[in-house]
Amino acid sequence: MNQTAINRVRDKLRSYGKDGFPILSQRKREASFSFINERLSPEQRQKATGRTAAVLVPVARIGGEISIIFTKRSETVGSHRGHVSFPGGHLEKDETNVQAAVRETKEEMGGSYDYDNDLSILGTAQSVPAITGIPVTPVIGALTEDINDVADVFEPNDDEVDFVFSRTIKSLLKSETFEPLIRTEHAPAYPGKEGKIWGLTAIILSPLLHEILAPAFLEYCDNPNTAR
Repeated sequence: MNQTAINRVRDKLRSYGKDGFPILSQRKREASFSFINERLSPEQRQKATGRTAAVLVPVARIGGEISIIFTKRSETVGSHRGHVSFPGGHLEKDETNVQAAVRETKEEMGGSYDYDNDLSILGTAQSVPAITGIPVTPVIGALTEDINDVADVFEPNDDEVDFVFSRTIKSLLKSETFEPLIRTEHAPAYPGKEGKIWGLTAIILSPLLHEILAPAFLEYCDNPNTAR
């Protein structure tokens, strides 16, 4: 993984201050929280009160190309069964967003990867609401040790994840389309053989891809002579 590109991403994310990179505009973010809250039952609102979650957006050089890693959720988990997602989950008591995202990534993706030494946290983005009303904070991280094949490195937790896969930044940009969701009429989606990336995962992915990750990394994707 190219250190110059990593530094560019980190500096860009830091430039947004403590609130983090805005996944949605302030108006759309407020409207989204309000819309979802109105659709929840009193019991659902009570369940969501005080709960927060975080996901890791893992960027890595896989098979020589800059890629983003996703998980395909199992059919037995409590929610979002079979969906493509970023690794993550609810914060435990006294946890930070970063701590929760890293812990959940280790639990869900497992395997032989050295998360403690070869996972560099680059920054965070503003929280966005899940369909449950719970705010989800994206944490952007670089897996700095190159990977040949995700299947050889990660051993997902069968109770939560069917498999781990990656998509290159270039393939994501090429496949991007848009479709209506309950919360918006124009939401990004990314079809693919492993499953469609859509919903909250795609909402988080799209602005990060276009405004943060592609500008920093694309010039290094096809240049083997770039210093690492």
